[in-house]
Amino acid sequence: MNAGGRRRRKSEDQTARMIVENVNNLDIDEDDYDDGGHFDIDSHVESVDLLPLENALAHRTEKYDALREGHLVVRRGQPFYILVRFTGKFSAKNHSVRIVFKTGPAPRPGKGSHVQCLLSSKSSQQDWTAVIASRQGPNALKVSICPPANCIVASWRIVLESIVERNGRPKAYKYIHPKHIHILFNPWCKDDAVYLDKPDLLNEYILNDSGAIFQGNYKQIGAKPWFYGQFEDGILEASLYCIQKGFNSNFCQSMGDPVRTSRIISKMVNSSDDGGVLVGNWSEDYTGGKSPMSWSGSVVILREYMKTKLPVKFGQCFVFSGIVTTICRAVGLPCRSVTNFASAHDTDGSVTIDFYWDLDQKEVLSGIGDSIWNFHCWNDVWMRRDDLPSGYSGWQVVDSTPQERSDGMFQCGPTSLRAVKAGKCDMLYDCPFVFAEVNADKVNWTRDKEKQWIVLSINTDAIGRNISTKIPDGKPLKPELTNTDSIRQDITADYKHPEESERERLSVISASRSAITKKPVYNKGIQDVQFGGFLHRDNVTIGEQFEVKMTFTNNSQSRRTLQGKFICETVSYTGEKIGVVKRQEFSSPLAPATGGEMSMIVSYADYIHKLTEHAAMKVIVVAKVMETGQIHVWQDDFRLRRPDLSVEITSASSRTWQPFECRISFLNPLNRNLTNCTMMVEGPGLDAEKEFMIADVGAGETWIALLTLTPKKPGRRQVAVTFNCDQLKDLNGVTEINITN
Repeated sequence: MNAGGRRRRKSEDQTARMIVENVNNLDIDEDDYDDGGHFDIDSHVESVDLLPLENALAHRTEKYDALREGHLVVRRGQPFYILVRFTGKFSAKNHSVRIVFKTGPAPRPGKGSHVQCLLSSKSSQQDWTAVIASRQGPNALKVSICPPANCIVASWRIVLESIVERNGRPKAYKYIHPKHIHILFNPWCKDDAVYLDKPDLLNEYILNDSGAIFQGNYKQIGAKPWFYGQFEDGILEASLYCIQKGFNSNFCQSMGDPVRTSRIISKMVNSSDDGGVLVGNWSEDYTGGKSPMSWSGSVVILREYMKTKLPVKFGQCFVFSGIVTTICRAVGLPCRSVTNFASAHDTDGSVTIDFYWDLDQKEVLSGIGDSIWNFHCWNDVWMRRDDLPSGYSGWQVVDSTPQERSDGMFQCGPTSLRAVKAGKCDMLYDCPFVFAEVNADKVNWTRDKEKQWIVLSINTDAIGRNISTKIPDGKPLKPELTNTDSIRQDITADYKHPEESERERLSVISASRSAITKKPVYNKGIQDVQFGGFLHRDNVTIGEQFEVKMTFTNNSQSRRTLQGKFICETVSYTGEKIGVVKRQEFSSPLAPATGGEMSMIVSYADYIHKLTEHAAMKVIVVAKVMETGQIHVWQDDFRLRRPDLSVEITSASSRTWQPFECRISFLNPLNRNLTNCTMMVEGPGLDAEKEFMIADVGAGETWIALLTLTPKKPGRRQVAVTFNCDQLKDLNGVTEINITN
């Protein structure tokens, strides 16, 4: 330790030394004080070593940077040890030591935020225990302390009060330790409500500090690398602060309840009600902040929030999900980021997703009805649900994206996945909304000649496709961001039974009983023209043209006339229409028992100036058989492919504090220059993600950059890179490196 470190440590020790006071109204005379106003030195507590590293290894908290500052990070329901040194020989006969734990601005025993226990030679049945584990010489004791498995999860202060007999009279001393003890949830402890009986999964859902959040659509699933960084400097403190703020600094037993805590986290990660972490923005105008696409990790966001105490601008669902994963894993809640493709947003509680068509204009009426997002990200958090009937524990949905109010606040969950799967929408919390997101029926409506709403069609399998999370291998992300099969786990079966199965239909019926339902009037006219042949455009790269195509067959013995319209639109990933790329009307006579096809070509020039940052598009086809009034509507959401970044490391491994080089490259697929280019890098050796300004990239040019990083920590680490420019958004690349000491 250098001289500065010794001086700092000495100052801390002096701060922690005895403050003498009356304890339990002991009678102490002025003669007991020395000239400096302190007691004469008797055998009382002189110092306390929190044994941070020893405890951290036993509690699986050794990765937390808070340890470097001398703080202790432990998990509840499991003993930890402290080394107590006395100024003289410790005598159990003449010493009484009381250990006091306090948390919050106004600790109260009745709220569980002020706890005291007497040091004993044997364990007791008290909630908190402090037991002499061993003697470390005549003047020192190793003490085992065990907080209960339901104690408040927070930063605690520890105080040791010594009562010593001197000349037949008691003296009281107080030792205040200058460092905090961060007590976390403990998913390894059977008595904790977050206990997960598959320890291997905790290598992912607690201990993995990097991963991926999936985006795109259900036919083309891409992965965005994300650095959760729950062990980084200041992140545990930020996480505990968010929870404290969500409880309005009312430190109480609820702060040890994962149900209440996870609901608070869902509220505090968005800024809509309580000045939480992140401002949502889906406008594509990010003046005054950063595009949500530019973030690749949680650390920068949480540090900025702690620095300013103001919401950070801006985020979308995948950023909210990444922050929730960071906070949950930091405080010991097993958590995974989840992406639901074709995710419904039910605005009226009907548990159906309703689209209203103006058939004269052959398009969807805007501004009314529900929406289907190409993808939506939320979180699953593992816990026991003592507030629900038996059978609803396990994974629970927690969603911090501000969509609908719950109990007057923008919060969602925890919602039992088992309740969602069974359609038990009367279970707390927000089950009808989550059920609709994954298993609502899509209903197309229009008006008949009497202006009564009728149902054109019902699609029972359009909602909730390929629900995805990272495979729980506990490892950094593999560089497979386009072909995601090797890194993605499909968890759709956790949320619902197979589509169209009897159990799936029964769950929908069960959910609809608690919903605000409509009484559909079905269009029961003649249906003798069969439609099909709709092309899925899943492999179109930005810069290429694509075709919209429909086939039809007249199954009747009469002549039919088909009229309709192709529409291609750019949309946000939330399904909101941004602009029309191309419209094309068609009319075709159909002889009896014959078929045909119609198509529309969309060129690069048609869409390039109207493309959104997610490169999301929608194709709509509306067709009407004039003789019978039969109507067919069809929609398809898709995303144009963007190139992935190639991230290569020249050496297979590296050592701490030894530089290594990354080679980053991609091919510009456009016939124009890329301007205002930036690169965000998250990797070992960087305290947080770092932004680099990049020169323009020429049309059709292969761009290459070399980057040198110096790792500070050992282990398998992820290097993630995100490239943005005016023309292309959110190009991602990732690789991993094994770092040794």
